[in-house]
Amino acid sequence: MSDSGKDRADTPQIRILRTVCAGARAMLRVLLPAGCIALLLFAAAFAQGETEQAAGRALADMQVLVLIESGYGQPVPDTVVAGFVESLRSRNMSVNQIFVEYLDLNRNRDPEHASNLLALLRHKFSRRRIDLIVAVSSGALDFLAEQCEDFFPGAPVLTVLVPDSGVDWKGAPRSIIQMYSYRDVEGTLRHAFDLFPKTRRLIVVNGAENRQNISPAQIAVALARLKRNIDVEYTGDLTYEEMLRRVTSPPPDTIILFGTYFSDRTGKSFIPVEVATTLAQRAAAPVFGLYDIFVPRGLIGGSVVDDLEFGKRAGEVAFDYLQGSLAPDRLTTIVEDVFTPVFNWRQIERWGGDVSRLPENSVFLYRPVSLWEQYKTPILSVALVFLLQVTLIAALLAQDRRRRKVEQTLRASEEKFSLAFRNAPYVLTISRAADGKFIEVNDSFTSITGFSREETIGSSARDLGLWVDADERDRSVRDLLAGREVLRRENHFRRKSGEIMIGLFSADLIRLNNEQCVLASVSDITDLKLAEEEREKLREQFHQAQKMESVGRLAGGVA
Repeated sequence: MSDSGKDRADTPQIRILRTVCAGARAMLRVLLPAGCIALLLFAAAFAQGETEQAAGRALADMQVLVLIESGYGQPVPDTVVAGFVESLRSRNMSVNQIFVEYLDLNRNRDPEHASNLLALLRHKFSRRRIDLIVAVSSGALDFLAEQCEDFFPGAPVLTVLVPDSGVDWKGAPRSIIQMYSYRDVEGTLRHAFDLFPKTRRLIVVNGAENRQNISPAQIAVALARLKRNIDVEYTGDLTYEEMLRRVTSPPPDTIILFGTYFSDRTGKSFIPVEVATTLAQRAAAPVFGLYDIFVPRGLIGGSVVDDLEFGKRAGEVAFDYLQGSLAPDRLTTIVEDVFTPVFNWRQIERWGGDVSRLPENSVFLYRPVSLWEQYKTPILSVALVFLLQVTLIAALLAQDRRRRKVEQTLRASEEKFSLAFRNAPYVLTISRAADGKFIEVNDSFTSITGFSREETIGSSARDLGLWVDADERDRSVRDLLAGREVLRRENHFRRKSGEIMIGLFSADLIRLNNEQCVLASVSDITDLKLAEEEREKLREQFHQAQKMESVGRLAGGVA
C-alpha cells in the first residue's frame, strides 16, 4: 500500500472505529460467559422448583394399603395400626390415602377364603394405584407371597410384627422393609427373677406352632445370659383346656411367661388378649407378658413393647419411603427397641413380689396414690406461703411496735387501717411524694399541731409551716426515694400556735391508687426533752451548790 493509502487508512475516524470494535470484543469476552452462567442458574432453579412441585403432587397422590392378618378386635395389631395411621396423618397425609383391610386369616385358614380375599381386593383396588403395602403379622406376609404375585407387583412391602420376613414368593420377589421390635424376653425374665428370686420353674404359654411364639432358643439364650438354671416347659402341644389345667396346679416357685395364642393344637382359634385374661384369672402362679396391652388384663407385666409408639415409628418409616428419602433394597431391616418396664401393682401385691429391685423408671398400673402424691403440689404451696408469712412476721417484729401495727393494719384491710390510722396516739400523715400535699391525717395530728383536718388536706407541710427547718423534710423524702431508712429522726416542728415541739419522725414509701406516697409518723417528745433539760439544770444546780458548800468549808477552815 502506498504512503498516501496508509494515511487515508489511519484517519482519526478509522482509529476511533478500531478502538470501539476492540472494546466491544473485550466486553463480549467478559459478558458472554457470565450471561451463560446466569442463564444456566435460572434454568436449574426453575427445574428444581418444577421438581419440588411434582414431588409434592406425587406425595399427595400416593396411597398405602395395610393388610392385617387377624380380624378386628386384636388389641396388639389394632394399637399398632392406630399409631401407624396417626403418624401418617400428623404428616398431612389424608385418611383417603390410607386403606386398612382385616384379612381374618386366623379364623379362616381354608384356601377358598384366601382366593375370595384376593378377588375382593382386586375388585376394590382395580382403579387405584397402591404405592406401599403394609403387612401386619406373619400371616399377612404369607398371603402376599402365596396369593398376590400380580397384585400391584411393583409396590414394596413394609412388614410389621413379623419376626422373620424370609418367605417363598410365588411370583417375582418384592422389596421388603422389615420393621420389627424384638420382644424383650431377657428383660422380662430379669424383672421376674427380681420380683421372685426363688423361682425354680418357668412355664412358657404359647399356642400352636406360629412364627410369633416364644421359641426355646430365645428362652435358652435369655437364661444363659441371666445365669439361671431352671426347669422350662412349653404348652404349644396342649389343647387350650389342657393348658389351663396345667397352669392351675404348677409346682411351687413357678412363674408363667405368656407369648402368643392364636390357636391350640386342635386348630381352634383364640384371641390372645382373651386368653391372657383367662390365664391371669386361672393361673396359680404369677404371669408375665411381653406386650403392654396385656398388663391391664391381669398379667404382672415385664419389659413390654409399647405398641402405640411402635406403630408411630412404622408410620415414620412409611412416610420416609413415600417421600423418597428411604430406598429399600431386596431386604431392609429396621429394628426399633421400644421397651418399657410396666407392671400391674395389684398383681405384684397378690403374689408377694419384691418391688424394691425393679428399675427406677418402672411404670406401675393401679398403684394406690398416697396422700402426699395426690396433694403434693397444694401441700408444698401452703407450706411455702406459711414460710413466707413467718419470715414476714419475723421481719416486722424487729421494727417499731406502733409502726408495725400500722403496717399490719394496712396489709389487713382498708377498714382496719382507717380505724388504726385515726385512733393512733401519735401523729400519722399520708402525703404525696411528688408535691408533699397531705392526703390524710389522723386525729392526733389535729390535736397536737392545732391544725384542723379541713385546712390540712390539700396543703403541704411547707404551706402550713410545720417544719422549723423545711429542708429537713425534703432531705427525709430524698432519703426515702433513694432507699435509705428514715426512722425515729429527731426534728423540730411548729404548732399552729407557733409553739415549737420536738418529735421523733419516721417515714416509709407506700402506693395508694397507683401513686407513690409517704406514710409518716411523729411521736411528741417535747415533754420528755423538757424533763431532760430540767434534770440537767437541777444536776447543774446541785453541782454548783456542792461547789459553794466546799468553798464555805474552806473559808471557815482558814478563819
